[in-house]
Amino acid sequence: LAAPEETHFFRWPEPLGSTGFADYLQSSPVFRRHRSLDGISEPEFVELLRRSVSRMDLCRNYMQLYIERNKPSATRWFDKTPQHVYGALLIGAQSNARMISIVRDPVQVVSSLFVGKVVKMRSLVGACNYWNEASDAMHAQRRAYPNRVYELRYEDFTAAPLPELQ
Repeated sequence: LAAPEETHFFRWPEPLGSTGFADYLQSSPVFRRHRSLDGISEPEFVELLRRSVSRMDLCRNYMQLYIERNKPSATRWFDKTPQHVYGALLIGAQSNARMISIVRDPVQVVSSLFVGKVVKMRSLVGACNYWNEASDAMHAQRRAYPNRVYELRYEDFTAAPLPELQ
């Protein structure tokens, strides 16, 4: 099983092939650092981006290169980018991917968003909608692809991980 750093390929509303999509993925220091940790050079990423015809194509080509470099024995892979929840329907439409939806207590999520270690929200409405919109996106994904989404409560998993892993 192989897992790179977060790719963010399904996060942005701009379509693959647009200047906005390419510019953001290429200019973000966080994404550049992730690729560096994955062992993917910037010229290699630019070439992957240039020859990809869909986000899933980009994702598969990236994963193939990542696996070759980092874990050649891997037969399966996953992407753990939390913001991919907003592109979940697109992921489902472009692949036969299975997803694990980790649902955390909304009060804890909102509290965490105010602390802002990963994502910072200054508004209660923004923090609440961060959770609400992600939840709505996964509910839609479960309705569209009921056999491909497993919902896991974060608190249950941290209290007793073995039953959830089984």
